Amino acid sequence: MRSRSCSLLALLLLCGCSHPSITSPKTGGEGTPAVAARPPEGPLSKAALEAVRKRAMYIVDAERAAIRATDLLLEMKEHDKSKLGSFLTVPRGDSWYGMFGKLDDKGTFVPAYAFHSPRAVPEKMEPLPLSALPGDFSAEARAVATALKRAYAAHGRPRLNPVVHAEDGGLSVYVLQGFNERGLYMLGGDFRFDFSRDGRKVLKEVALHKSLIQVDLREDSEEQRTEASLHSHILFPGPVETEWALLMLYPELKTLYVAAQGSRWMYAMHPDGRVRIIDTKEEKTVDPE
Repeated sequence: MRSRSCSLLALLLLCGCSHPSITSPKTGGEGTPAVAARPPEGPLSKAALEAVRKRAMYIVDAERAAIRATDLLLEMKEHDKSKLGSFLTVPRGDSWYGMFGKLDDKGTFVPAYAFHSPRAVPEKMEPLPLSALPGDFSAEARAVATALKRAYAAHGRPRLNPVVHAEDGGLSVYVLQGFNERGLYMLGGDFRFDFSRDGRKVLKEVALHKSLIQVDLREDSEEQRTEASLHSHILFPGPVETEWALLMLYPELKTLYVAAQGSRWMYAMHPDGRVRIIDTKEEKTVDPE
């Protein structure tokens, strides 16, 4: 599976993040956190890990829906680029909706092209008449526009992938760094923004990773193949949903090990959604409680 940023760049869209320190075997990158968290006494609970995994799986589905919607727009023989400026993928009811359009001067989203798929199968996107859209998506579009601007200001990279999380009565936008070269992956530089329900006010901005680190697998061979990546968190005691989602989307990354600096607990995440907790002091694997 590829990143959707390449397709979005082809449409001339500027779709628009920070996280504690990241290191990888090939880069050795490291970030500087604003605040250091105190490592927990014990490992994260089973419930806490499941909550992170649930968010990661949501991000994965949203990205798959967004990739397919973008592909369908590119496959159209004719589309009016003057009507494009915003792109968002939002779940409502039992469907995903992928929409391309613009925000007008009043902050109202004006859709130009729309697609939808079953919630359970995000890749089954199909064109949708604008008249069939289930209401207004201006709040989500406003939130995406603001999140992208702030993420771009932080790192200066236009290749950004927004993920709207509009469930449980809240409105959040994740912003992930995009990439479009096969075998070259970008870790970090991701944000989560929490918004008011109308999408006009940022209630909270969370820098999930402080660093931008490339993981280069372009020269991997059978004799010298990367089997895992390792990095340490400063602000979080365990896995973060965006990094776990990246691993699920790109299983060739194999395994991602994360740990809070100063903590004895390490978490080994796998593309299939499994996680193992490693007690580095006792050198053994433990089960979450």
